[in-house]
Amino acid sequence: MVCDLVSHGVLLAVASSSPRAFIEAVIKKLDMQKYFQVVVSGEELEKSKPEPDIFLRAADLLGAEPGECVVIEDSSPGVEAAYRAGIRCIGFVNPNSGSQDLSKAFVTVDDMRKLNYEYICSICT
Repeated sequence: MVCDLVSHGVLLAVASSSPRAFIEAVIKKLDMQKYFQVVVSGEELEKSKPEPDIFLRAADLLGAEPGECVVIEDSSPGVEAAYRAGIRCIGFVNPNSGSQDLSKAFVTVDDMRKLNYEYICSICT
C-alpha cells in the first residue's frame, strides 16, 4: 500500500497519539522512514484525539488543505478527529483494536491490502 501511494506521488504523514519516540521506533523497525514526509505526535499538541488538531497539523506540515487529505484510522477517537477536521476517513476494522465505533468514517475496510492508490482515489471523487 505505502509503496503504491508513494509511487504515485502521494505525500504521507503519520499522525499518532503515541509518543514521538515510540512512533519513530516503529517506523524505523519497519524500515519505513523514507515513506513519510511528516510525523506528528499527540504529545506535541495541547489537545489529543478526538480533537482534530493532530490531523490539521499534519495537513499543514504537508502543505495540504484538509479536504485534500485522507486519514486511515482504526480507533473511535481517531475517526472522530478526522471527521471534525473535515478530512475524509477510511476506517480500518483492526482485530487488534477491539470493538471501535467507526461509523463516522467515509468507508470501512477490513484488509489494508485494499488501500491502494486506485481505491483511495475512487473514494475521493
